[in-house]
Amino acid sequence: MNGEKLLEYDIDTEAWRAHVKSSRYYLTAYGKGGWGLSPKGHIALQDYGGAIEFRNIKIRPFT
Repeated sequence: MNGEKLLEYDIDTEAWRAHVKSSRYYLTAYGKGGWGLSPKGHIALQDYGGAIEFRNIKIRPFT
């Protein structure tokens, strides 16, 4: 955010696969499609019922 990396995950680890299996999405339609295991794909933005705005979202490869 604002030029600073907030999160980073290595999805090619046993710890990540265990995290995915413990997720509530693992046994849903999302889980059946390889949820949490694809190195490329879509992102989802979510809120928790309050007012929220998104603008100027850019996704760049980390170098």
